[in-house]
Amino acid sequence: MGEPRIWKTSDLVQVTFEGRTVDGIVLLASPNGLSLALGFEALLGGYGGGMPVLWDAPADTFRAVLCGRAVRIEPLPSGAAERQEPGR
Repeated sequence: MGEPRIWKTSDLVQVTFEGRTVDGIVLLASPNGLSLALGFEALLGGYGGGMPVLWDAPADTFRAVLCGRAVRIEPLPSGAAERQEPGR
């Protein structure tokens, strides 16, 4: 199992859930970066505009708090941040 990236509040990210990817922002991160509140301007698998997630170490992934399904979080690619800062 790999070590998760430690996310911080205001990090710009791409969020992938149920096969759909949207640009977003870490609205709030716990001190260890393993519990996050994500913000985005979309409806993503029933989550409108935001999603709380927790790190699931045995599965090596983040999981949506309300449904338990896997969520992939990656840094926003270079150049994407100039287009728009989601959630602001």
